[in-house]
Amino acid sequence: MKLYKLKIIVVFLLIVTVISVMYAAYSQPKLLEYSEKVETYFIKDGSDCVIKTVKRGETAFLKKGESCEISLSAEEILKKLDVVVRRIEITNGIVSYYGYTKKFNYSVNLYGEIINVHIAAGNGVVRLGTPIIYGSY
Repeated sequence: MKLYKLKIIVVFLLIVTVISVMYAAYSQPKLLEYSEKVETYFIKDGSDCVIKTVKRGETAFLKKGESCEISLSAEEILKKLDVVVRRIEITNGIVSYYGYTKKFNYSVNLYGEIINVHIAAGNGVVRLGTPIIYGSY
């Protein structure tokens, strides 16, 4: 009987460990693949969200989105992510591409379209966000 209870405890702890590792891995910002640090958005969608900078090796639980500065050109990242561009805007010399990719989960409805990628390029800087970039760029 004691051996049976011990097996149940071991299996339970193993399941909890696996779930914790999977959750931590999922909580790594996806954009850390493109940058050393990522701004993550919490609590609310939109410009009134809480923004926290996360570096490699750190996790960000319950995030609503992310953005980062990247070294690739807008065209390179559009191609790499296989983005379907749905809208392009030019404001104050910054070109913003709004689109959709199967590689990201976050999304917003913008201009009547499902958007989950925002790329802003201008003044020698390219910024990538999902679902869109909140804050300044």
